Amino acid sequence: MIGRLILAAIVFYFVYRLLDSLFSPKRKQAATGTPRQKVTIQYDPEKAKSKVADDVGEYVDYEEIKEKK
Repeated sequence: MIGRLILAAIVFYFVYRLLDSLFSPKRKQAATGTPRQKVTIQYDPEKAKSKVADDVGEYVDYEEIKEKK
């Protein structure tokens, strides 16, 4: 009884894999090795600088206060 269950599970697994490989277009395209588009990134240090001036904002002093337990 357990042997038949294991055999049925193995057969089901292989049938599922076969049907999945036949009807899955995503895996089929990945397996054929379709060329990917080449992407180039150009870095411009002038554009990368912060648009906020250094004198904007203020520094706030803080003190740690120990809480009583």
